[in-house]
Amino acid sequence: MSESVLVLVTKIILAFALGLQLTEELQFSHVLRGSPFPNSVTRRMQSIAFLQLLLLGGLFWPWGSLSAVSVSGLLLALQILRLGAWRGTLAGASDMMTTTILIGLVCSAFSSRVGLTWIGAQMLLSYLIAGVSKLRQSDWRSGQALLTILAQRQVAGLFLPKISVAQSRVLSWSLILWEMSLPFSLPWSKWLCANLVLAIGFHLTVAMLFGLSRFFWIWLAGWPGLFWIGQTLAGGQ
Repeated sequence: MSESVLVLVTKIILAFALGLQLTEELQFSHVLRGSPFPNSVTRRMQSIAFLQLLLLGGLFWPWGSLSAVSVSGLLLALQILRLGAWRGTLAGASDMMTTTILIGLVCSAFSSRVGLTWIGAQMLLSYLIAGVSKLRQSDWRSGQALLTILAQRQVAGLFLPKISVAQSRVLSWSLILWEMSLPFSLPWSKWLCANLVLAIGFHLTVAMLFGLSRFFWIWLAGWPGLFWIGQTLAGGQ
């Protein structure tokens, strides 16, 4: 798959993901009215979010490289300002990945390869660090962490099948090994495609359990970068 197509796919999914985030935050800002949260901060956030929504369409306009940098750069600058208005990230990892992908799109205006490589490398690190972090925690190795998470979801009113400690341990180790082994699948397109299917299943499950829809879409937006690195390692470019 050509680098221009991969960049376009990244833009399409990012635009949907960021549009979803901004719409949610504009709705959330109405809830804050009358709360102790400063009204000036709420109005600033609303203004920034509205400007970002207006700029999203500019990602697909056939600008020259300088104009493309300007659109992506403005989106990135507004993203940083919006996070600053919230005094930090509002939704944690998804906001950080959104910022990371916007940086990649700024770079892609100069060089698609550099932008895709940046996005792919950050995606690899996110999976690898998550796997290593779980491996270092005894409650994940024993399966207790997963049992605790599922128990919390049961309390929240979700119907989930009960699993044994042994089953939880198997699932926990499967997740750990999958996250840590993902970088090794890059040179083999079929293995990487299989991992994409697994990633969609994993992130969709997390979204359904915790209501983290923005997490699902923004991580999906980073996968073209992984495919680019895979093609490069396989000698496809």
